[in-house]
Amino acid sequence: MLLKFAYQDFLDDRRFKNTTKANIKNYEMLLGKFIDYCIENQVVNVEDITYSHVRQYLLNCQEKGDKASTINTKLYMSLLPLLN
Repeated sequence: MLLKFAYQDFLDDRRFKNTTKANIKNYEMLLGKFIDYCIENQVVNVEDITYSHVRQYLLNCQEKGDKASTINTKLYMSLLPLLN
């Protein structure tokens, strides 16, 4: 499945589950950055995302100054649910 469709499906699912608007905005921001990273690295299908892509993205976030708690939020609250 194309990332952009998986992203939209994920957000629609969260809306269906009555997730707050604030949390939807957080998902949009966090996942949007990851999807941009994937596209920049020629990854356009969810099935093509590997552990290495996720790890490298999180390392890039760390190098940009993200705190451990922010990185954990990106991983556990956004990336893993999207990829499952």
